[in-house]
Amino acid sequence: MTTQAERNAVATGTLRTRPAPQCAPPSRPKILSRLLRGWSSEVPVAADAQPSHKRKLYDEIGHFLFAHNLDLTPLNFGCAHDYVVGGDRRLVKDVDTALDQQSVSNGWIEDYVAGRQRHSLAPEMLVTMAAQAEGELNRCLVIMKASADRANDYSESLSAPQPAVTAEDMIERLAGLTREMIGQTRLAEAEMRASYSKVSQLQTSLRAARKASETDPLTGLPNRRGLERRFGELCATHAQRPMAIALCDVDHFKAVNDRFGHETGDRVLKTIAGELRSVKNRGGYVVRLGGEEFAVLLPDHALERAGAEVDRVRERLGARNLIDSVTERPIGSITFSAGIAMVDGQQGLRRALRLADAALYAAKHAGRNRIYAAFGDGQMAPMHNDMR
Repeated sequence: MTTQAERNAVATGTLRTRPAPQCAPPSRPKILSRLLRGWSSEVPVAADAQPSHKRKLYDEIGHFLFAHNLDLTPLNFGCAHDYVVGGDRRLVKDVDTALDQQSVSNGWIEDYVAGRQRHSLAPEMLVTMAAQAEGELNRCLVIMKASADRANDYSESLSAPQPAVTAEDMIERLAGLTREMIGQTRLAEAEMRASYSKVSQLQTSLRAARKASETDPLTGLPNRRGLERRFGELCATHAQRPMAIALCDVDHFKAVNDRFGHETGDRVLKTIAGELRSVKNRGGYVVRLGGEEFAVLLPDHALERAGAEVDRVRERLGARNLIDSVTERPIGSITFSAGIAMVDGQQGLRRALRLADAALYAAKHAGRNRIYAAFGDGQMAPMHNDMR
């Protein structure tokens, strides 16, 4: 049974990592049979049957996950797959180094993948992908022009005056021209398909890069760039409807880092991000702006309702007694302060953020662990129960 302390442990989105068991790991066939048990009862597999290539791959991936006590998450499975297959030499080298240091864990894989995503967003890489896409598009234009020129040549050859020839000679000439045109057309089609495939891959890479560029690698929440894009979308669809924004700042977060270390501080931020995500169920858009500061964009929310939504999260978080899921040291209660303001689509997001920041400052100045609202006339006021 899960204890209250375990329920309140600082989560990273995964179970807490335990040391690998001292006993020998289960044999690969047993792991595989456990993974496959109940999935198919129509084709029994003999115990001494030679496993297929796919079964060997599943077996080795499962062995890696179980041997290092990794959760069965898509992130861990993908990392295990790439390591076992060995196609990504850099990943294999980095994982081998971590294995030598006995540091492979759920948290290590999360941090490693996030770090690679940050690296993949280097501006020069985006420039390279854009140049490749432009090159392929130019290649397509060249292919299409060459194809049009060949079609024109074919037409001119057909209409060119010919000396008197027999019907058989004319048929043979037409057949030869047609065979040549078909061959050139097929070549152009093959080149276009290859170019289309490359362009499609580049489009996929650019979409992934855009998504990663709008995502905070630590918490998985959108970042400020994602907030600006979402605000633009909402302005186009919610122009005449109310919208509020809240800035949330963790109270005394520096003390958490100083006392428990930055890794624990990162896990605290993930926990807070998880609590704030609950606002998404009511239409909210939660982002991490940086450091210990988060923002919540709330379309179709007046000031009072927005304050109530954020206050529920504040109270729920403050009621938890956190324990570091790795070190098992008690952290205690973590709170945040917040400032809320209404968003005016015409005046823009920046003005609303300035108002919310002023309200946040007022909440901090008033003692922290509370929510203040900024009104259009520049006044600040606490969000009390009688306002909801």
